[in-house]
Amino acid sequence: MVCKLQNMTSKLLYLLIGIFLFNACTASVDDVYLVQGDHATDLEKNAIQDLKKDLMKVTNKNIEIFF
Repeated sequence: MVCKLQNMTSKLLYLLIGIFLFNACTASVDDVYLVQGDHATDLEKNAIQDLKKDLMKVTNKNIEIFF
């Protein structure tokens, strides 16, 4: 499953990332890829990486996030 997000405000971006990752992790896919535009700040990148780590622990799925 692949999703690309670009040019979103931070709050909307976090909401969409959370929904996407939750749906992807509860679906019958093995690998999840999230591609975000290069406009992400370091704070956003760190928050998204933390979310990724938590979801990987809970779901045992491989999640890759590219900035």
